[in-house]
Amino acid sequence: MPAVPVVCTLGIVVCGAMIYGLGWTNWMRLIVWLIIGLIFYFSYGKHHSRLNAPPPEMPEGISLTR
Repeated sequence: MPAVPVVCTLGIVVCGAMIYGLGWTNWMRLIVWLIIGLIFYFSYGKHHSRLNAPPPEMPEGISLTR
């Protein structure tokens, strides 16, 4: 297994070279889909967040203070 670091490093370099060689139209598609995805992600999270929900009601007779 001594070649594992070399294979990993070469894989990163080759993938980086292929990404660098993409045309500008592919980068524009990436940016547009990324923006659309982020809008869905944050809008869904804002509306479905448990932190945004009101606190549950305490039953009668239970007090949080001493």
